[in-house]
Amino acid sequence: MKILSPFDRYIFINNRIKYIYIFKSISIVIFETSSYIILPWLLNTAENKEKIKSTILGISSMGSTNIASGVENGLIMLKSR
Repeated sequence: MKILSPFDRYIFINNRIKYIYIFKSISIVIFETSSYIILPWLLNTAENKEKIKSTILGISSMGSTNIASGVENGLIMLKSR
């Protein structure tokens, strides 16, 4: 697995941000050694666009990959919708 430099991560994320705005609402779960809900459900409106974007750009890689915890928190968010 290739570890991206901070600049490459920024380019990678920035190139994908444009695709998230087709959804009505968004929630973001990250996972590393543990998983975290860093953005609870939020309506995808012009007023919230900057908060969504800054949350995504603030993501950094740390720890190991605990995908099971990430999937569990993702399912919790989907069920709460």
